[in-house]
Amino acid sequence: MSSSNRTSLAVLCLMIGHFAEGAWAVDNGAHRILYGTSSGECIGYCTKELEIAGRHVTFIATGLKAGRSIPPVRQSLELTTDELRALEHLKKNSSIASLPERVGCPDCNDGGAEWIELPLGARQVKRVTFEKGNPPSELRDLSLWLGKLQEGFVVPATAR
Repeated sequence: MSSSNRTSLAVLCLMIGHFAEGAWAVDNGAHRILYGTSSGECIGYCTKELEIAGRHVTFIATGLKAGRSIPPVRQSLELTTDELRALEHLKKNSSIASLPERVGCPDCNDGGAEWIELPLGARQVKRVTFEKGNPPSELRDLSLWLGKLQEGFVVPATAR
């Protein structure tokens, strides 16, 4: 193997290691934000989730029709620089660490549930679940922002 090929191979291995390390961190929740809504007594796409990793947003809707799972809807988009800055600002101003894992009575009386999961440290995350549309004050602005982002995704109607 020539010297230039060995150098190219070494650079490639370093690059792969760097990107794999970054993917590992995202997969372990270090930089990931999760948000979702669900309704227990529902037909159609009743659970909707966002996963935000850096600029990349993945939306997944799942549900039931006639007691059977319907094919999930998966869509994605990239946040703009302004959206990313706004999200980071809201995340920094959210005090999730002090909240209990469950606030109020999520999905009681079929009102629906909403949740936000944020990283607390390098390998630690916290999820707080609350009544849909009634976030704790510590998460209110972030919840509203994430809810509007989620509403931008289109979910097909399901026939009964």
